[in-house]
Amino acid sequence: MAAAQLIQSDDNDLVPFITVECDDRGGTCWAVIGLGKMIRCYSGERAIAVLQWMCISRGITVPQ
Repeated sequence: MAAAQLIQSDDNDLVPFITVECDDRGGTCWAVIGLGKMIRCYSGERAIAVLQWMCISRGITVPQ
């Protein structure tokens, strides 16, 4: 699988974010990008939880 091209910013690893990607079967899914990784999630709740974890691990304040 080819690496995801991230057009949002050259500094995309500094602040994690959520976007939409295609999975290996061509379906859509949430993708959390950060910490040098792309994690695919199939529910919005899971994507938010992963994003919060990434932000906390970088010392970024997460709204409650």
